Order: sequence, then structure tokens, then C-alpha cells
Amino acid sequence: GLETVDPQVLPRLNKRMTFVDFSRATEFLLAHGIEVRAFIMLRAPFQTEEGGVEWARRSIDFAFSIGVECCSVIPARAGNGAMERLQSQGRFHPPSLGSMETVVEYGVGLRRGRVFMDLWEMERFYTCRACGPARGERLAAINLSQAVPPRISCGCGS
Repeated sequence: GLETVDPQVLPRLNKRMTFVDFSRATEFLLAHGIEVRAFIMLRAPFQTEEGGVEWARRSIDFAFSIGVECCSVIPARAGNGAMERLQSQGRFHPPSLGSMETVVEYGVGLRRGRVFMDLWEMERFYTCRACGPARGERLAAINLSQAVPPRISCGCGS
């Protein structure tokens, strides 16, 4: 996966790959008739909520600029031990549902390729019982249609 083009964060993810490496690999695959999908992390460790959105957008832009046809946005989650350690140190927080909506709306709105939001364990991100499930269904609809319906409004403020 591409993960992020954030030059401050990518090396800290211990992937031992740069976005230049990703670009070269994409060029090779495309030259051999193989379409490429980029996995992009939303709110990687060490990023603020706003920074996570900004770098996810930039990562989508970068992926499309080098010929990637499909971007799968993965909201960063705890669950592997390392993320819990970073979370206990204040260096990781999962993204908000609003950030997920913002990023997928941005990517789909570009009309440069397909953009999907990973919906695995989406319930983890619901902070409101009234609007959370409807917003999750909206994200699923965006994934299927690659169109952006109006946002769900709720008095919860999330």
C-alpha cells in the first residue's frame, strides 16, 4: 500500500518504502498492463485529525497522478498492539466518521478513478446512535455508486 505521502510519517511506519518506490512499482505494473490500486491510510499515527484528512487527500492526488486507477482509503484502527501502544502515548487516534466522509467525497469528486472507503468494523467509528448507522450506509452507497449523495444531518454535531 501507498499508505501516505506525508514525508514526516511514512518513514515512521517502518514500511521501508518511499512514495518514489511506489511510483516506480506503479510505472512497472502499468507498463505490463496491470492496473494498480493504492491503499491509503486515513489519519496515520502521528497525524492530527486535520492533517490526516489533508495527507489522505494529497495521497489520493499523488496516486491518480502516477496512473493508479483505484484508491482504497483505510481508516487507521487499533488492533495490532502497535497502534494501542501509540494510542497510550497520545501518538495515534482513529479518524472521525466526518473525516472519512470528507476524504471519500473528495476522492470520488475528482472523477479521476474509483475511490472506496474501507467499511470493515465501521461501527467502531459511530459516536451517535441516531446518525452513525445512516452515515455508514451512506458511505457504503458512495462505494457502490461512486456518486456523493447529500450528507446526513443530525443534531449531535459529529
